[in-house]
Amino acid sequence: MTFVGVTRHITLVCEKYPNWASANEVDGAPLCARGSAVYRLREFLLECAVLWIDRAVRCGSKIIESSQETETLMAYVIAEPCIGTKDTACVDACPVDCIHPKKDEPAYATEELLYIDPVECIDCGACVPVCPVSAIFALDDLPEKWNAFTERNAKYFGR
Repeated sequence: MTFVGVTRHITLVCEKYPNWASANEVDGAPLCARGSAVYRLREFLLECAVLWIDRAVRCGSKIIESSQETETLMAYVIAEPCIGTKDTACVDACPVDCIHPKKDEPAYATEELLYIDPVECIDCGACVPVCPVSAIFALDDLPEKWNAFTERNAKYFGR
């Protein structure tokens, strides 16, 4: 889940439960009240999301999905060297579980390569150094001959 997704989730919870009280109070105010810890967290995450999107756009990252609520950026792409290899060292290294299919998923047997979910990826790069065939690239570093893999990664997740 991206910063925008987390912020939206907190906002929806606060809208659904605007009058949390008793055990859910912090300093005598409901958790979702203006100035509360949850409210400040929501504001912080929204500011982080704006900065994250701005940084990505300024750095030339491609926006692969756009809507009124969020923009999804493709941070890393798994390209041709993964075809036929499907080594899952990157799956184990990923802290947010955004690389699929895993060995225990039905699609693992039929897919040619692994894919990185552009929404769930947090752009940490932990997958890059553990790939034994050097198939994972930051979008900006993806060789031009493998540009089609950007769309292929996104389409796997219906993006």
